[in-house]
Amino acid sequence: GILQSYGEFNVPASMSLVSNCITIFYFLIFRDNVTIIGVTVSMLIGWIMQFVILLPKLKQFHYKYTFKFDLKDKLMVKVYKLAGPVIFSSWAQPLNVMINVFLASFVDGGAGIPAINYANRIYLIIASVFAVSLTNVTLPSLSRLFVSNNKREAANVVTNSVKATVLFLLPVMGLFTLYSKDIIRIFYEGGNFDENSTNITGLVLRLYSLGMLGYALNEVINKSFYAMQKSKITMNVALVTIIINTVCSFAFYKLWGISGLAVSTSIATNVATIILLLLIKKQVKEIEAKNIICTLLKATVSTLVSLVVSYLVYTALSVYITGKLTNLFVMCGVGIVCVGVYVGLLFLLKVKEIYELKKIFVKEK
Repeated sequence: GILQSYGEFNVPASMSLVSNCITIFYFLIFRDNVTIIGVTVSMLIGWIMQFVILLPKLKQFHYKYTFKFDLKDKLMVKVYKLAGPVIFSSWAQPLNVMINVFLASFVDGGAGIPAINYANRIYLIIASVFAVSLTNVTLPSLSRLFVSNNKREAANVVTNSVKATVLFLLPVMGLFTLYSKDIIRIFYEGGNFDENSTNITGLVLRLYSLGMLGYALNEVINKSFYAMQKSKITMNVALVTIIINTVCSFAFYKLWGISGLAVSTSIATNVATIILLLLIKKQVKEIEAKNIICTLLKATVSTLVSLVVSYLVYTALSVYITGKLTNLFVMCGVGIVCVGVYVGLLFLLKVKEIYELKKIFVKEK
């Protein structure tokens, strides 16, 4: 967080790489004598190294830490007041999953619990990686803009962040919804995880994926409220999300089993997104709502057309699927076709962001 506030993102981004490499080296060196204690120690060393690699860069920015802890410091008191709502907001998604897991234990003897856990893991990796990466970059600049009361520029950052999230994740959400079963087969099927497990988990992933874009937008807008130092708003919305998910889960799990639980989470997430969008527009009137809606409509049309084309390709190639490896190759081909058609349609519809992206990767003559 400190380095990111100075505009340094490369070193913090490499933290996980360092810790993961240490764990991988442990498995390579002690592959015949792997123990729980050894894995724990390697992970501990990795966490320590995550901190160590930050020190040279912190020193470069002349950051010094002193062992002084004053509970009554005005700035610390302000942090305490802001931190509580932030922590509660961040727990909305895990709490919703815990509720789903609890109710899943009453369905088919708890057989749906692994499906929820496995599907949620993939869903969160895709949705959160993009959202966290984007907000890590935008949060420091947003904080400075709101502190300096430059709402016009802050509104541009929020608008562009929302549009970038929509443009990137809408087709991904479509792919995960349409090909959830194939994705689960590639990642998990094998051993005790049989075809029936793939079908159940694939269905759960499909229904979770309906809230993928909403989840990412929640992260983006929540961080915007944090930059405005109005974290209580996000806490209240998170509370509404938990209530909606709980009510819907209890109502739907008896009707549709674990499918009802996944649907409940997606409904709660998307309702929260709509509320947050309305609230952020109310707080920052300079946000270009019409621009966002226009981009959303163009991205939706492009996504639907690209999914239809990709499904035609999938239907033609599905006869060659004989196992996980061929399934992987087919899905890679389908994904490339989908992305190609999607990007092409964005150019045809003259989406400004896609032209700006082209300038980054293609040098103009």
